[in-house]
Amino acid sequence: GAHIKGNVVAQNAEIAGTIEGRLEVSDLLILKANSMVLGDISVTKLAVESGAQFNGSCKMIGEIKQIETTPMSEAGV
Repeated sequence: GAHIKGNVVAQNAEIAGTIEGRLEVSDLLILKANSMVLGDISVTKLAVESGAQFNGSCKMIGEIKQIETTPMSEAGV
């Protein structure tokens, strides 16, 4: 039930209260059912429980894996 006004920087975070500010989490962020985030999020992994509230933008950071694709003409489509 905590209320934080300000930016939060962490490796991992589990939010169960209210945050008004930017969240920068380098690994896992969990938004619990009773959480409210009013601000932007930068995170590598995000878990959002049903009932959590979020108003802002979310940027997924970290390594992006290249997905190999086959052109449709080679796949016989």
